[in-house]
Amino acid sequence: MKHSVFGALARASAILLVAALTLPLALSGCAERRAEKEDGPRAEPATGNPSALFEPAMKGDVLPTLTVTTDNGLPVRTTSDKAVTVSLSGAYYDEYDFTDLHGVIKCRGNSTLRLEKKSFRLKFDKKINLLGQGGGKAKSWVLLAEHGDESLLRNHVAFAMGHRLDAIDFVTSSSFVRLILNGEDMGVYHLTEQHQAGKYRIQVDEDPDETDTDYLVEWDAWQKGDVINPPTGFTLGNKEFVIRNETMNMDKFMFVLKTFTAVDKAVKSGDREKIGELIDLPSFVDMYLLHEITMNVDVGWSSFFLVKKAGGKLYCDCPWDFDLALGNDPRVYDGEPEGLYVGDPETLFGRDELGNPNEWFIYLMMQEWFVDMVADRWNEVKDDLREAAIGEIDRIDSVFGEQMAANFDVWPILGTRVLQEPAKIVRLTSYGEHVEYLRDWLERRFDWLDGYFSDPETRYKSTEWKE
Repeated sequence: MKHSVFGALARASAILLVAALTLPLALSGCAERRAEKEDGPRAEPATGNPSALFEPAMKGDVLPTLTVTTDNGLPVRTTSDKAVTVSLSGAYYDEYDFTDLHGVIKCRGNSTLRLEKKSFRLKFDKKINLLGQGGGKAKSWVLLAEHGDESLLRNHVAFAMGHRLDAIDFVTSSSFVRLILNGEDMGVYHLTEQHQAGKYRIQVDEDPDETDTDYLVEWDAWQKGDVINPPTGFTLGNKEFVIRNETMNMDKFMFVLKTFTAVDKAVKSGDREKIGELIDLPSFVDMYLLHEITMNVDVGWSSFFLVKKAGGKLYCDCPWDFDLALGNDPRVYDGEPEGLYVGDPETLFGRDELGNPNEWFIYLMMQEWFVDMVADRWNEVKDDLREAAIGEIDRIDSVFGEQMAANFDVWPILGTRVLQEPAKIVRLTSYGEHVEYLRDWLERRFDWLDGYFSDPETRYKSTEWKE
């Protein structure tokens, strides 16, 4: 099937109009919910890049070009910083174009580090609101290669839904650029904010002198953390965590370890009152739904962020790493969209081959009261989430589809397996087919979940499991 940007335009126009009309309401509701949280509301993302999340393309259909040149002219192939000069052209608003800003770049990622097309972390010497898509200025930005996701859209779609789930405080902005590195066309890259503590990023108010302060902790099996001077990594059962705070000592480490041990014990007990004292249930419900909708195999492995507020509860925050989700991993029901996955106790106590179960979500989904919370929240947000996901696919495809497809002129990988793609995805040989596959997968997934949570005879299946 030959991909055509014009063929998709008519289909997307109605969706674009609805999205444009409903966006102000969605964002204002998000701000209201955030204001009720212990840390107060976070600034909403600015609008400056027409390829960015929720930003309607009123004119023009050319992706901005980010040009990066290493000072020594050598390629970027490692996780060591290389000094660079950076320019940007083709921004929707001229004020976001710039030339010859300085910084450093390095490769980033875990399993994706071995792929030919690398992802990068770009850190400027001075703070910048890159393309106007963040809530404000920051130094660090991420360029995701999306090399194992031939739709290039799975992370973007997950972030789109995350922005509609207002119990989650920080969700990165998201857009696409053409990257030129040392004069070489590197294809299309996914531009996001770095998942880090900051004024316009994850809200962590760290006091270096207080033990009971804010903490940013990542559920991450890739990195064990430091074991001495002071320790930052710890394990609970099969769960491995790394504390991402800048100032640590032994007292702080023991405080976090004690806190997470108490949460682990409470979640496994099923005691609603105790659980509610320790964790922010709305953020856990919203994050569960996002991972269940996307059937994310990494939900219990890495890139799962939690924030412990000073004197307060533990929150889920900063959804990240969905390139193997949304039907892109054969370990998850061979890529099919039917079935409970993240909340299925069988993934923890039964079938080992299914990947990386998230113990906390599974134990919570074994409780009828938590299932009721999830089902109620599903009914509140299902239409909004479907519109966000399908709307972003159609909007990006209709406006920038031909340029997205040109990525595979630079990287001719269509029809091959790059990372974990199921056979049904490997057989797709055009970018348009990958977009259509993702759209169809999501429609079927929403239909299945709606049937599951709407039927009292099925919604409690996860509570019937007995160890």
